[in-house]
Amino acid sequence: MGFYSQTSSILSNLLYGKASLKSATIGNSKIKPEHKRRVYAAICETLKYSRVLLQVLDNTKILIGEKKILDIDCLVALHDLFFARGGIQHDKQDLNIKKLLLKNKNILIKEFERYKTLNNVKSKTDMQLEGNDKVFIPRYIRVNTLKASVDNVIERFVAEGYKYLDTVLYNEFEKKLRSKKSFCRDMDIPNVLVFPPSTDFHVHEMYKSGEIIFQDKASCFPAYILNPEPGSTIIDACAAPGNKTSHLASIIDNQGLIYACDLDKVRLNVLIKQTGIAGCTCIEPKCTSFLDFDPNSVEGKSIEYILLDPSCSGSGIVNRSDQLVDSFIDTFPNVKKITYSTCSIHTKENESVVENVLSHQNRFKLANRSIVLSEWNSRGIEYPNQNIDASLTKRELDALVRSSPEEMHTNGFFVACFVDPALIYQNEKDNIVYNEKRPLIDFVKSPIATTESQKVEVLPATNDNASSVETSFLVPAKTNGGEIDETKPLKKQKMDESVFNKKIESNGNSTDNASTKTNKKRKSGKKKVRQPITN
Repeated sequence: MGFYSQTSSILSNLLYGKASLKSATIGNSKIKPEHKRRVYAAICETLKYSRVLLQVLDNTKILIGEKKILDIDCLVALHDLFFARGGIQHDKQDLNIKKLLLKNKNILIKEFERYKTLNNVKSKTDMQLEGNDKVFIPRYIRVNTLKASVDNVIERFVAEGYKYLDTVLYNEFEKKLRSKKSFCRDMDIPNVLVFPPSTDFHVHEMYKSGEIIFQDKASCFPAYILNPEPGSTIIDACAAPGNKTSHLASIIDNQGLIYACDLDKVRLNVLIKQTGIAGCTCIEPKCTSFLDFDPNSVEGKSIEYILLDPSCSGSGIVNRSDQLVDSFIDTFPNVKKITYSTCSIHTKENESVVENVLSHQNRFKLANRSIVLSEWNSRGIEYPNQNIDASLTKRELDALVRSSPEEMHTNGFFVACFVDPALIYQNEKDNIVYNEKRPLIDFVKSPIATTESQKVEVLPATNDNASSVETSFLVPAKTNGGEIDETKPLKKQKMDESVFNKKIESNGNSTDNASTKTNKKRKSGKKKVRQPITN
């Protein structure tokens, strides 16, 4: 596959919400390590100018009559034509794209100049999309405490010539982490280290050995807030590709059992591989929806903690609260604590879901801010609601955690923590948020609309690092002959698992085999009291 074909495929996945930028480039195993930074840079630069590039293609109509080339196939090459010093790159595998653009070079440049005149463009920055490219997001690395201590990893980086900064506040990140060889310890998550954004450790020995794991700070929140005790049984509901799963395993020190559920066999196989490198021996992977778990089975009755991080608007699906309330949250009899998290910024997927949970059952309450990243300043936000009595109170909003690139230097994220007061914190009532005034809605008489009866609403895509609850994607309509029909709007299509079956069957690691191995390795020892993190 040529460079332009490869990058257009990645762009397609990004625009359809099938992957995040970093997972599609830096974390893509199909791209050679020495090419990852180049691909990442090409995608970033193309996205900056995507608005003008798409408009030029649309206005020139050069793709009319082209059956095999789509506009997205041309974006990176068109970016090079307009902005790269060397122009369009020579690649024998991308000759069709190159020939098309060079054939229409004069028309394209003329339209590009016309765009700049009409929009009063005085510099390249005037054509860039506003947003995250101007936001400082460091490189976060989680130390895998199953294989190394934080102090040991810090010492090794210092020995390699990195300068360790003792304390760095949020407003100092951008200033103090400008040097490529500087780093610090995160002030909120004890086993997370913070490096400058351009730092690349993909070929570092500690990464290859599983001692350090690339994970955005906000993505560490769900497992850190859930904080299960060693010896616990846990469901990671949408587990692949496994970062949160391995984080849970490190918290319980491999003492206990984690059911790692995911519908996507290929992604689940990635989880098996990654958690194996990380030294996790307490994980039982299950290629199934978490909704298929029988809460009255022996397995279901053993569950004590649940980490629920379902797919959000980046994958085009929104109406998930009915599943969370009706089929999941109030069905496992011995669950003490649940974290619900998304990589979305939309209140409909965040605060509104929390309100629905609290309004349709009376068992679970919100954990108070005092035990949910109490020092974190970005909390839940108010949202439009016709039912004022059901709206979240200020104390409930304060119990929620939000994160944004602009304020907190992380990817956008949201976390809520639910607890059952009958099973946890019985003598610590201040750790729970009560709201006796909230009316309890009879779910049988007033159910939340399901995705079968309610039209799926597509919100603007956010950075979706979540996993694969069955989702819908927006795809181009096609004619009977299988060609792209540009006259018709995008249509909604469910993920087809069958396309992955051959890939997973050809892989030596089946979920059943991995399950057997982890069961043999798992310790059956006694529960022990959770010790505070000291390193």
